[in-house]
Amino acid sequence: MKLKRLQLIDSGEKDTSRFKSLEPFNQEFVKPVDSDYVNTICLVGVNGSGKSNLLELIAEIFFYLESAFLKYFPKNVASRFKIQFEIEYILTIDNDETTVKIVKHKNKKVEYSIIDKTGVFVKIDDPKIQVSLLPKKIIGYSSGLNETLSVPFKLSRGYYSDEVGIQANPKSTSKIHPKDVYPPRLMYLDNEINSFIIISNFLFKSQEDLKVFSELLRINSLHSFRVIIQFNHTAAPKGGILRTPELEEYVNQLVKCSTTSCYLKDTDSWILDFLNDEETRKAFEFYFKTSIGLFTALYKLSLLNPLCVKGRENRKWAISNDIFPPDKAFRIEQLKLIIDNPTDVIDYSGISDGEHQFIHVVGSAMLFDEKGILYLLDEPETHYNPKWRAEFITSINGAIKNHPQEFVITTHSPFLLSDTRGFNVFVFRRDGDRVWFEPIGFETFGTSFHVLLKQAFNRDVLISKMALEEIKDIEKETDLSELINRTATLGDSFEKQFLVEKINKLILEKKQK
Repeated sequence: MKLKRLQLIDSGEKDTSRFKSLEPFNQEFVKPVDSDYVNTICLVGVNGSGKSNLLELIAEIFFYLESAFLKYFPKNVASRFKIQFEIEYILTIDNDETTVKIVKHKNKKVEYSIIDKTGVFVKIDDPKIQVSLLPKKIIGYSSGLNETLSVPFKLSRGYYSDEVGIQANPKSTSKIHPKDVYPPRLMYLDNEINSFIIISNFLFKSQEDLKVFSELLRINSLHSFRVIIQFNHTAAPKGGILRTPELEEYVNQLVKCSTTSCYLKDTDSWILDFLNDEETRKAFEFYFKTSIGLFTALYKLSLLNPLCVKGRENRKWAISNDIFPPDKAFRIEQLKLIIDNPTDVIDYSGISDGEHQFIHVVGSAMLFDEKGILYLLDEPETHYNPKWRAEFITSINGAIKNHPQEFVITTHSPFLLSDTRGFNVFVFRRDGDRVWFEPIGFETFGTSFHVLLKQAFNRDVLISKMALEEIKDIEKETDLSELINRTATLGDSFEKQFLVEKINKLILEKKQK
């Protein structure tokens, strides 16, 4: 998927046409010529400039669009959506690039259309075709506490989880057929999902595919992990957690793949241990077929956890805040990794924030390596060291083969801008409560940090404020000896050269006297 155009016509709010602090806009996005390289869209600007608002808008739009096709979504979800918009993007359908246009104007139904062979937009009224025109997945991630970005993702998860619980109840009067209950397209990357990503990648991907983790993170392979499944523990509903035949089959398959297993009848629980060896990998390949097949099973089983929270409203709150009983119905424990230099087995929880973040972003790109994926990443490199930031885009390119994916990224990093084409970089500006954005206006690919910092962040020096103030104070020195001594305490920088030039000038003047 590649974005072509996005227009915010009106937020639908009573007192303002803005979405959050973002002014209405109509922005074209250039389709990259180089399809063998991920051309990220980078949104830059100082803190509080509204970059995340654009990600939130896109997430809200696709949450609303999908709500019309997911039968288990409450009917009032669509009626609460007031945003008026137009969005165009390129989607690969049956190996052909198709331009999709979706329009929502005030008091009108959503209109879908695609460009035909003559270059004219043709309206699509068939819901079965309309749903096929949506991205396969919209994947969200935030390195901070941007809860507003996660809201539509967690609502989708909550509605799905509720319906799974309803379907599992033999006394259910639900009118929704089980085949119509499928996971929503929106998926938010949290710590629990990160463990699923690790397991699914390392059990199925080749060493060549996984070398990005060994080269940067020193993670050679998955060592072992434990799965705990508890259907009737103390936090579970009376009579235990019911499950659909699909979920029951997933449990049976995990049991068959396990290295050792233990069933506890009193709590209807399984303790399954897995050692990552050739036999284990063969078993997972036989039962789950692909890395996505395993990930889907783990993800769906994790959606039993909200059922441990009593009451639908309480479950919604728990999902939104990622707060569940410590005794979850389904969880991964004792996830261990093998690292190199030196060779050792470490616990997954012991890796750094930057390593967790790397696995979140690059691991998900590797796992969902297919066309039609949209990533909404809010500052995905904040915990990276400078080396990793410099190799962030390269790492993504190395992790995936299907490059027609779209990455929309907010960032403060000149490293990312220097690996992004200028036509895909947008600078966000704020004037009071008014926020807007515009193309950066020059080629950023390969551009020096000095230029990028000045243009994107209005910063024309490359050293910190305290050091700069110290240099300015040293400049006031008139005593040559003191000037030399104080200048010698500074590291090398462009700004220091002014002091060196001043020293040389004073020495020359002294000789001339």
